[in-house]
Amino acid sequence: MNLNELDLLEKELEFTTFSHQDALAIGNRIVQYAQENNVAVAIHIERNRVPVFTHLMDGTSEENYTWLFRKKRIVDHYNRSSAYIDERFTQSGASHAEHSLLSTAEYQAVGGSIPI
Repeated sequence: MNLNELDLLEKELEFTTFSHQDALAIGNRIVQYAQENNVAVAIHIERNRVPVFTHLMDGTSEENYTWLFRKKRIVDHYNRSSAYIDERFTQSGASHAEHSLLSTAEYQAVGGSIPI
């Protein structure tokens, strides 16, 4: 996806209100979708930086959990999706890992985390 498409997707996923019940419904729907498509995913949803849904499916590991937070920190830092930040750096001919001042041990600009 290009930056315009990612920007539209982010806008589409903005909520005017967002409750813990919304997080539960979204998290459960993601789990259901992953099960239907035979993939194992790790899901973490926060509201105002408070965890309201976390689930690591069978087949995931501590590594998946670590990746969740590396991508989440990108969203927290830039307030954009991790895919958007990855694409923004890629289009400029750079990589986030090489050209940001953020530690790659703590921050990873790859798709998978979005601001809600």
